[in-house]
Amino acid sequence: MKYQFIIFLLIIFLALYNVCNYNIKENISVRNKKIYILYTGGTIGMIESRKGYIPKRGYLESKLKEIMKDKEHLIGKYDIHEYHPLSDSANIKPKDWLKMANTIRNVYHKYDAFIIIHGTDTMAYTASALAYIFENLSKPVIITGSIVPLQKLQSDGRNNLINSLFIASHYNIPEVILCFDNYILRGCRSTKINANSVQALASPNYPLLGENGIHIRIDWQKVRKKSNAAFAVRQIDPNKKVILIKLFPGIDAKLLNNILSDKSIYGVILQTFGIGDAPTDKDLLNVIKAATKRGIVFINCTQCHMGHVDEKNYRTGVELTKAGAVSGVDMTAEAAIGKLYYLFSITSDSNIIKKQIGQNLRGELSESKILKKQI
Repeated sequence: MKYQFIIFLLIIFLALYNVCNYNIKENISVRNKKIYILYTGGTIGMIESRKGYIPKRGYLESKLKEIMKDKEHLIGKYDIHEYHPLSDSANIKPKDWLKMANTIRNVYHKYDAFIIIHGTDTMAYTASALAYIFENLSKPVIITGSIVPLQKLQSDGRNNLINSLFIASHYNIPEVILCFDNYILRGCRSTKINANSVQALASPNYPLLGENGIHIRIDWQKVRKKSNAAFAVRQIDPNKKVILIKLFPGIDAKLLNNILSDKSIYGVILQTFGIGDAPTDKDLLNVIKAATKRGIVFINCTQCHMGHVDEKNYRTGVELTKAGAVSGVDMTAEAAIGKLYYLFSITSDSNIIKKQIGQNLRGELSESKILKKQI
């Protein structure tokens, strides 16, 4: 019995030693991680003024140091690059997507993960566009921000920053993702669903990639595979404009024709009713037909947050397809816009682009929905 007790104590000792040794090694490994934070603007770093909330230079960096004090051993080492001037995300344009992408490209080889701090109003648009612009990603690009400024006691920004840094330090999710309100979303599946809640962003047509709780859960079956090809940034052309038109009862053919007469327009996202339906008004359909013949590409996306386009069910969808619109399946409007900018940077041939719209390039489409449409 004496010897058995000694052996038992020895086993306990070795187990504790291995656990401690593993934690030490893990912390050393984490501290060797290098994270690049690109601060573009947004509510998170704003302060109160007589003119409302305004961004303040250097404020977010000082607050982040305060938040992470005594927690440095849990995350990698980070550097912050702050844009000057900082932008409200309502002012973000396609040229800004390219600026962010090129900023990261220039330091891509130096860092293990990237965090973009961004306003929530157009966060899903930026996330979707960058998902295409970044080719052959092998490292995480995490986008986060907040609904309530860090200056406020009830700010959600603190939690979002901590979660983003922890994910960047411990998990290699090699795609553009949103880390917001304890959820991890695929960037090109995200959309803003609530203007007044910290549960502002969602992925209605695709499951969460992960969730932060007592334990962090990553659904690795849903995460895209790491690319071994050379990382590149696709240089989109902001002058090849893509526009979004939401159909409504009574939409006028003349109005649509006036909009489409702008020769800088290359692509149109039509947000249609239900499963891809549009008015069968001949004048309206003729405008779309004429624009299609000129090389303008139309993507049919549903106005609904959930579900997908199934344009063959009703005449209202069939006629739109005959006019030249291509099904966006279950893409968000944000993903469709980013996709067209990306495809027009590869070719100007509208027939080639139409074929690519239905191809799943970055996880923006559900494979089951594509297969169903092909049957």
